[in-house]
Amino acid sequence: MNNKAKYNYFNTFLLRTPSSNFDQSEILKLDETVLVNYFTNNSQFSEAVYVASKSFYYQLNDSIEKDKLNDKLLFTLAKYFLRFKTRCTPLLVCFLGFP
Repeated sequence: MNNKAKYNYFNTFLLRTPSSNFDQSEILKLDETVLVNYFTNNSQFSEAVYVASKSFYYQLNDSIEKDKLNDKLLFTLAKYFLRFKTRCTPLLVCFLGFP
């Protein structure tokens, strides 16, 4: 019995990249202001957070409006931000990089 793997080669390939560009200086300066501004001004990022966790999205919006962000919310937002900036593995559809 011949159990050799058969490979097919194609003329094209798919390269997966993060949805947003990785800027090390931006990540090194990461603080509450950067996170909140990025969330409120980048619709693709805020939509991705919404799709990933509606309850977190609404809780975060409510806290931003009341200017009462706690460390737990900021830490969670930072994790979403870092994943959005560095990982090509999509969290959900919005992280695929399609407009």
